[in-house]
Amino acid sequence: MNNENIVKKAIDRIDTITYPGFSGIDCFWFFECELCKNFISTNDSHGSFNYCPWNSEVLYGHRSTCKKQCKPKCELQKVRFLPSEERKKILLKFKNQLETGKFNPNGPKSPLISSQQETIIKEKRAEELNRKRKAKEWLANYSKYYTDKKYIKYLIFEHYLKNDFRHNEEGFIFFSPDEMKNVVGAENMSYDEYIHIQLQNYSKRFDFIMCYINIPCEFKGKIQKINSKQICFERVYVDGMYLDDASFFEGKEDHVWMSKDGFEEFQVGDSVSFHADVYRYLKKGNGKSIEFGLRNPSSIKKIEAYKLPTDRELIEKEVQRTICETCYLYDRCNGYCMRDIKEIKALRKQRTDEILSIKKNYP
Repeated sequence: MNNENIVKKAIDRIDTITYPGFSGIDCFWFFECELCKNFISTNDSHGSFNYCPWNSEVLYGHRSTCKKQCKPKCELQKVRFLPSEERKKILLKFKNQLETGKFNPNGPKSPLISSQQETIIKEKRAEELNRKRKAKEWLANYSKYYTDKKYIKYLIFEHYLKNDFRHNEEGFIFFSPDEMKNVVGAENMSYDEYIHIQLQNYSKRFDFIMCYINIPCEFKGKIQKINSKQICFERVYVDGMYLDDASFFEGKEDHVWMSKDGFEEFQVGDSVSFHADVYRYLKKGNGKSIEFGLRNPSSIKKIEAYKLPTDRELIEKEVQRTICETCYLYDRCNGYCMRDIKEIKALRKQRTDEILSIKKNYP
C-alpha cells in the first residue's frame, strides 16, 4: 500500500469517527495491536502506524526513543482522558495536515495536541487515581457485607463516583453523586452509604424506574384509600416512551401512595388518569432503601372504570414487540405478518412463560 492510499484511508477513517453520533471516536485503525491495544498493526508492513494520530511521534511531534515495540509509542490510554470534543479537534487537525500535504510521516511533525489538552489529561488522570483510591476505601469498609466480593469489586472500581447507572439481574444502581442530591430524605447521607443502601436493597418498582430513566407519558389508577394527607392507588398503570428509539412501553405498579394535593375532589373507587414526575426517596423501615414514587400530578381527570392489563398481557405485548423487531422479515413487513400465525403464537407463549417463571422465582 503506497502513502497516497494510506492517507486516503486515514482521512476516510477520520470522517467516520468524527461523524456526529459515532461512539468509537477514541479508536483509529480497525486492526488491533496485541501489544498496545491501539487498533494498529504490530507488524505494520504498510507503515500505517506512522499515520496513527495516537502514535506519540505524530501526537506530540517528536521522535520516540522506542525502536522495537509500539507500546511505548501508544498514547491512546492518555488520550481517552480527553472529552470527545477535544479528541475530535486532534483528529480534525490531523486531517488538515494530511489534506494539505503538511504531514511528513518520516520527518519533523507539528504537534497535534495542545499544551492545554495535555493539562486536561494530567488533571483527569489525577481525578481518576483519586476516584480509584476512594473506591478502594469503600471496598475496605463495605465489602464484608457481600458474598460475591469479586462482582462488587468490579462494580465499585468501574462505576464509583461516575455519572452513570448499572443494571443487573437484581435491579438498578445509580452511581452519580448528582443523582444522590435529588433523593428526598437523603440530604444527610454520605455517598458511600448511598451506594451501600442501593446494593443491599434494590428497588422492585421496575416500571417506575423505566419512567425515571426514560419519558413517562401517562398514569392511570383506581383510588383505593384516602387519608388526611395522602391517597393510595391499588394499582397504577404506566405508559412511557423509551429515549433510545422513541418506542412505547407499558407497565404497572401496585399499592402506590401519593400526596393528596390535586386529588381533593375525587373519592375512593374513582378511576383517574394524570401526568406526574417520578422521583426517588429514602424509605425507612425494615432497613433503608431508595425507592421510586410519583409527585407533582397534573392534567388530572376522572375516567371511566377500566380493567388493567394483567402481568401476562403486559409481557405478551413486550414479547410481541421484540419478536417483530428481530424478525428476519422485518425490513419487508407492511404491518401484516407474513409468518405462520401458529408459529408466532407458540413463540410468544413460550417466551412469556419463561419471563413469568423468572419473575416468580425472582420477584
